[in-house]
Amino acid sequence: MGGILAAIPLVSILAMTWMYVDTSSSTKAVEFSNSIVWLIAPSMTLFIVFPILIKKGLGFYPSMFISISMTIFAYYSVIFILDKFGIKL
Repeated sequence: MGGILAAIPLVSILAMTWMYVDTSSSTKAVEFSNSIVWLIAPSMTLFIVFPILIKKGLGFYPSMFISISMTIFAYYSVIFILDKFGIKL
């Protein structure tokens, strides 16, 4: 049940609603939504790497640090690659 609750993109929904209320235009919300789509894959890094490291016997904090570091690297990599294709986030 906690996983389902955590998977709900509540912050994104609130942000898009706030953008629309502030600007009365859905354009900013659409741009925000498109940015999120491109960044889903690198965010999965944390949720894939962390359990693997824990199962391999690494401690909680080292696993979390490595997973977060790899996720940050994945974000920068995707942003860099998309920039090369002319996609600005």
